[in-house]
Amino acid sequence: MVKCKNCGSENPDYSVYCGRCAAELKGDPAESAKEHRPQGSGSVTSIESILSRNLLRIEENLAKKRGGALGRLKKALSRSNSIVFRSERETVTLSIDKEGQVKVIRGLSTGAALELEGRHDSFLTMFQDERKVRTIPSSISVRLGKREPTDELSQRIIREIVEEMLYRLFQ
Repeated sequence: MVKCKNCGSENPDYSVYCGRCAAELKGDPAESAKEHRPQGSGSVTSIESILSRNLLRIEENLAKKRGGALGRLKKALSRSNSIVFRSERETVTLSIDKEGQVKVIRGLSTGAALELEGRHDSFLTMFQDERKVRTIPSSISVRLGKREPTDELSQRIIREIVEEMLYRLFQ
């Protein structure tokens, strides 16, 4: 087990980030502390910092996988070019241009192809192991643009597609 230097929680040896506060478990603790801000009894990582840390990997994954699910995603996003992550603490847009360049924008981008909205701690849970973003917590809603699917089957299918897409972007 690895003990988090930020909050003191015990984490499995393979963990890169703390399961409680999402602090980086290995590396320079001073650098890791810069990405955290106090909130109540613990500290909170921003969605913006998580996405920013992964920009290069996301770009590389998009470049490597021109075909398949990511290729189709890249093509779909080139029309509206963004994924929005919205919590009660922040709204962050992951923008992908036609050349596959990725950037993180604080705030809401117009014409988002995909919106994920939920509690901040749910996003931290989702990004707990950034290389294995596989499951979107049920407390996070997933919408294509402003429309949320109305029937249960459509919601489940869209959620599964988005989970697979996020996994491929972050692996």
